[in-house]
Amino acid sequence: MFPVLITIALIQTASVEADPVLYCGEPENAAVEAAIRDVEEQIKAEDGLEAIAAAERALQADENCIAAHMAMLDAIQQRFEEVGAMKALPLAGKYKRSLARALEADPDNVEIRAREIGFLINAPGIAGGSKRRAKERIEDLRQLNTIVAADMDVMLAKSGGDNDEIAAALAAYVSIAPDDLGARIEHVLFLREAGRYREADEKIVEYAATPGDDFYRLALLFLRGTVRVLGEYELVEAEGFFKQYIEEIESVDNQQLPNKARALAYIGESRQLREDIDGAIQAYEDAIALNPEEEKAINGLESLL
Repeated sequence: MFPVLITIALIQTASVEADPVLYCGEPENAAVEAAIRDVEEQIKAEDGLEAIAAAERALQADENCIAAHMAMLDAIQQRFEEVGAMKALPLAGKYKRSLARALEADPDNVEIRAREIGFLINAPGIAGGSKRRAKERIEDLRQLNTIVAADMDVMLAKSGGDNDEIAAALAAYVSIAPDDLGARIEHVLFLREAGRYREADEKIVEYAATPGDDFYRLALLFLRGTVRVLGEYELVEAEGFFKQYIEEIESVDNQQLPNKARALAYIGESRQLREDIDGAIQAYEDAIALNPEEEKAINGLESLL
């Protein structure tokens, strides 16, 4: 499988480049700067509690430093990611306070606005979450930055779980952010996981017309094969896509792409669906020879023996 390309955490900053956040005034406060650097180091170490402690030191040194409040938001987000929303619920008040101070100081900052929307969408109601207010804030944000607002539309749609709304939001985002090739792949992945195989196939053809790097091109090629196998149509062409993928991946050094064993496993499944049992067994065995832990190939082979 592909790694998750876009992760929706409890609190998420927009994935596009946002406005720079205001930093501390002059003269520079060495204690604040040192504490903020410590926050960054603790986040890298995935230690949310120590990151929060460092952010508290920054705020003690200068309560009015917006960079210190932003560091607190980052630190609390790290803790949320470590333990989950409910266990980190006591930190919601601290998060809201720093968010409010940052918004007060720079109300038109896109990054801060996006953080507020992410909180409203994903936080439990008891902590102050509200999808209704999030929708209102997205419309306000749209006046400042349409791309980030569209990104927030996707987050809001995902939180509701309606496949049609999610697909529409992803399509809308891609239409106004043509340079975000990762979003195109995410759109195809979503359609595939939703069982909308032919729609995904059509989008792959459309998106493949946009120039991209080897990762983008090969990811779409692999996905085109998978949607046909999963949808059980045009299986001979699907096998051709995987064979082309296997040939071309040799020259690409990108471990995020599916390996040759996974492509061979799909070839095996394609042949199995076409009742080419001997060919399917051979493909599954070839996949397992490359990767003895290739689960798709193992399961396929067991179903034939």
